[in-house]
Amino acid sequence: MRIGDVFARRTDGLSLLAMRALVDRVRVTDDNRGRAAARPRVTIPAVFVWLAAVLLGAATFVVASSVALAHAAPTWLAAALAAIVTLLPLAWHLSAERGHRPRTGGARRYAARLFAVTLVVFSALFTFTDVRGATRQHGLWWLPRAEPPPPSATPVSPPTVEPAGSAAPAGIVARTNPPELDHADGAPLNLLPISRDPTINGAPILPTDLSQNARVGRLNVPRTDTACLLDVVGGRTVFIRDENNNNDLRDDPRRPLARREGGLELVIPGESPLRIRLREPLAFVQHRIVRHGELALGDERLAFALVGSDGEYSYSFHRVAIDLDRDGALAIGPDDGPEVFYVSEKTVNIADRSYTFTVDPAGDSLTLTPLDRRLPDRPTLLTGSIAPAFTARDLSGGSVQFPRGRPALLDLWSDTCHYCKESVPELTALAAEHPGLDIYIVSSGDADSARPLLPASMPTNTNIIKLADARAVHDLYRAHAVPRYYLVDARGELLCSNCGLGHIRDILPRALADG
Repeated sequence: MRIGDVFARRTDGLSLLAMRALVDRVRVTDDNRGRAAARPRVTIPAVFVWLAAVLLGAATFVVASSVALAHAAPTWLAAALAAIVTLLPLAWHLSAERGHRPRTGGARRYAARLFAVTLVVFSALFTFTDVRGATRQHGLWWLPRAEPPPPSATPVSPPTVEPAGSAAPAGIVARTNPPELDHADGAPLNLLPISRDPTINGAPILPTDLSQNARVGRLNVPRTDTACLLDVVGGRTVFIRDENNNNDLRDDPRRPLARREGGLELVIPGESPLRIRLREPLAFVQHRIVRHGELALGDERLAFALVGSDGEYSYSFHRVAIDLDRDGALAIGPDDGPEVFYVSEKTVNIADRSYTFTVDPAGDSLTLTPLDRRLPDRPTLLTGSIAPAFTARDLSGGSVQFPRGRPALLDLWSDTCHYCKESVPELTALAAEHPGLDIYIVSSGDADSARPLLPASMPTNTNIIKLADARAVHDLYRAHAVPRYYLVDARGELLCSNCGLGHIRDILPRALADG
């Protein structure tokens, strides 16, 4: 065989191999082109999907944040829910476009963009809702702030009272000092030995190393009702409260009480400070926060104080004390005197002028705006003063006037008040024992709500009168918490103002004798 023939055959073989490789490459290229042509592209319908997802997320945020604020829940949960709702239709769109198999690099890039947009939406909503002062003090623009329950037994919200007379534009702004705890001993802290009451209204889990002298109870302060205990450990008296609200006192700090003049004391700082005072065998809890200041009225300076709770000062049941008698002292106590005004009252008379007043929610200032005419003085409700007269409706709709020239006991009452309902048997017995005493049960609710709770077994004669729809009477007597009792003699004079039934029984003979 000649060399030329061999070379030609080898050349033909190499050409054949090259052609086969080229054909295979073309097939691969055609396959890739076919796959590329089959890939979905983000077109105009995808834009509509994205727009619908964002609108749905925004609507979810509006509804969820309103519910969160109404139930005192953190608003970042609403932002998280809105972000999830935004993500779901986008994820569905991606799954549908990719045939449920997003394995290509384009699918990964699409998912990355989806995640980035969702993260931006969540961050924007979270940033918006993290303005704590705005959401806590004023709510959002579509939801006004909701007031918490008053610190006492049962909330009674008086109606809005618009002051008579037009206010002058100029206002007097008085700044306050930093908050401090009131100096009074406070309310008794009811503690019982564990052996007498092992459950304590909810059976908290107690530490196992308590002594035989440990006492446990409930700490009732504004917006708080938690288990607590006092014990002596290693020669030191310690106080434990359920600070994380898990009904377990084993994982809460043990705070020792320090010895002070007259007993032991513990101060727990914070937005809602507490002071625990131990005067054996009694314990007291003090939570009333006061901010003092000075009003400048011309050349005169008047001391004042804002009485709040839990870092708040502007709710209807919070109080303002003004030194109206210029004696340098502010009478702030359980019996509201002539120098104490509830925020809901809105007006105050100082000397020969009347003012409207507003309180900064954080308690930083008190603003007085003068009116163009003086308003009538409000009733003092002090013992020895005349009880304010009123007209109200009984359960059947009839009109009842007070006073009627007979000794009377006013029981400002509410159908939502546990203590009010517990007092019904005692009032029934009191009416039977003293037929010469008129007992007015004045309910702030409507007749349909009060009727089932005031049983027909109660005396139906004229010495027990059941009134309903009497919120105006509650407002007249400044009853921001019920029950509240007033004993009035036949002349209409208050013998007892905001006192307990036990004390009323003690002085009742005097009221009946005067009648």
